[in-house]
Amino acid sequence: MNSSPDQSNNPMAYCDLVMKGGITSGVVYPLAITELSRKYLFKNIGGTSAGAVAAAITAAAEYGRRKGHRSAYDQLAALPDELGTDNLLLRLFQPSTGAARVFRVLLAGLKAQTLPGRVVRTLLALLQQFWAWTLLGLLLGLIAPLALYLACRGPLATYFILGALWVLVIAALVLLVAATADALKCAVGNGFGFCSGFDSSVREGPPLTNWLHEKIQAAAGKDLDRPLTFGDLWTAPQTRQRARPAEANN
Repeated sequence: MNSSPDQSNNPMAYCDLVMKGGITSGVVYPLAITELSRKYLFKNIGGTSAGAVAAAITAAAEYGRRKGHRSAYDQLAALPDELGTDNLLLRLFQPSTGAARVFRVLLAGLKAQTLPGRVVRTLLALLQQFWAWTLLGLLLGLIAPLALYLACRGPLATYFILGALWVLVIAALVLLVAATADALKCAVGNGFGFCSGFDSSVREGPPLTNWLHEKIQAAAGKDLDRPLTFGDLWTAPQTRQRARPAEANN
């Protein structure tokens, strides 16, 4: 796809873009912007959340187009297919190492469609991610009923039923305290978030910042070791056409 300006005598209008957030925006915006780029020159570009990702790559593509990079907008056009391949969107937002356990618990709950399903999935994920603490809680819970049985004797069934309930309560409390402490620790240490976007210890693919840098540089037609700057955007050459007044698109 070649989205460079039409080099005819018809001037292209300037167009301002403001893109709102939302996961679906990462799929809708790229193709819409690529289509608009056939008719408009982009001047003021802004966005929030996922819209900011599209805005950054759009600014880079516009810079690349004005510098003669004829396939600049191909990077945007390819984004929807790329984001839908191998669960890439989720892999881009990888939790930092310290936040991984809590992140997996929350993600497990989100995968269920019903409230009971979310509760069950969350509990199972808690047990899986904090299994050592669960085991410790079970051992601590066994101490009291075992000591009572050895000291007082009596019907084994009674001690078994009451002891099982006590063990479950203690194990649940230990698990809850451990998960809460882990969540608070990772929140404070990670800027009250899960994904820093740049964690060299993650091994499941490039984190968001690295991936976005590659896309911006490719759209701008620049090498990875020569980052696109605001100065580059402000001093980008004008196109050969005389542009018409700006139009805004939200």
